[in-house]
Amino acid sequence: MIVNPESDVDTESDSEHDPDSLIDGSNDLGILAAYDELKKKLEEVEKTLLEKVKMLDDRTRHLVQDESTSNAIGDYQEHTIPGSFIREDSIFNSEKDGEMECYPNDTFSFLALCGPISNPNAFFFGVAVFLVQMAFHIVLLLSILVPSWSSRDFIDGASGIFPGDVEPLVKLVQILSIVVHASLENYSMDDLITAVNLFPDINKARNDDPLGGLLLSAGFRFVQGITANIATFFLIFTSLTAKEVILNFAAINFISRIDNAGFSSILAGHYGVKMRNTALQVTATRLPNCVTNCKYPFLRAHVVMFLTFSAMIFAGFYFALLPQTNGMFLTNTFRLALGTGSGLEAYNGCYRSKKLPIYQRLGGKRPVYFSLGHSAIFGYCKPEQKWYLFKAGHDDACKAVAMKQIFAHSSRSLSFDIQTIFSD
Repeated sequence: MIVNPESDVDTESDSEHDPDSLIDGSNDLGILAAYDELKKKLEEVEKTLLEKVKMLDDRTRHLVQDESTSNAIGDYQEHTIPGSFIREDSIFNSEKDGEMECYPNDTFSFLALCGPISNPNAFFFGVAVFLVQMAFHIVLLLSILVPSWSSRDFIDGASGIFPGDVEPLVKLVQILSIVVHASLENYSMDDLITAVNLFPDINKARNDDPLGGLLLSAGFRFVQGITANIATFFLIFTSLTAKEVILNFAAINFISRIDNAGFSSILAGHYGVKMRNTALQVTATRLPNCVTNCKYPFLRAHVVMFLTFSAMIFAGFYFALLPQTNGMFLTNTFRLALGTGSGLEAYNGCYRSKKLPIYQRLGGKRPVYFSLGHSAIFGYCKPEQKWYLFKAGHDDACKAVAMKQIFAHSSRSLSFDIQTIFSD
């Protein structure tokens, strides 16, 4: 309550209100003492109010300007989260285009802002999410690179990893998937780009910047992004159908967004009030200057996208598409040994494939095998989805089926490699 100095002074005449008359009066000392005391009280009240305003400003200055975080201000002020690296705006004072840049809304940000001792719940939650993502990626890669650990019943072709060949439509979808993956925003590429852009400049780091947490967060994010891209490459180029390519592509995105989904669950309060408030602090904390002052962030993103696209396209053509088109993964020569009593013993012997023209190989035509000892031929009829043993003056299996020149046929098969039918 502010007291009016004039109300405490008992005056009897107008002359007493004049400072000169007060000084010259008999009550000079008492009035001046009262005035000084009231002035001190007013200064104390003003100081207290300024401290209150500063305290409120310190509590709210890190809050983001979106509606969802603004609604949580009351709960945020009631529960202060100890043990984090969130500090005053003098440190997180980098802005671009008038908007402050805050940490990404994912669990990797916990690794940057929370320590294993100061805030172990948030820190180890971020580590656990990273380990789950890596476990998924490693299991997927092992199921492809180590066929004996996979549940696939056969591998079409001699590669052991990549199929002997695929239909032209599948090749088109594979290339389009790489283009979309590298050029458009998805969770796998986003983690890789964010890791590069958020890698701190050590020379610009301040003493109170969470440099160790930033390095750990960027490192884990980069490893997850690289592993996701490697798994994406193998899943795309080992798929046998267009549907399988798209589903595998979606599966990798699901794994890569686990860190975002985990952060959203914490922000929704599914892991308690303390974890939620830590997440709120992450959304409101500005990035330090050693991160936001990095030059050309968009150029760095474009470089990452270009390098990823170039590496995946080059590896795809070199390890999969070109060998498949040239028939390098397909059986070149095999020996047929039919049992006695089949009536086809005369056709036993070695068969060798004939190299097809490039337009036929690109069109998805299976190789044709000619006997080295007689005129029998092994060929594939796509409408019937079967391999046929026939004898004719041509090498068209479908034509031989129509002319009833067939000696034997396989069960239905979509394989490009004839060796697959003998393993059934």
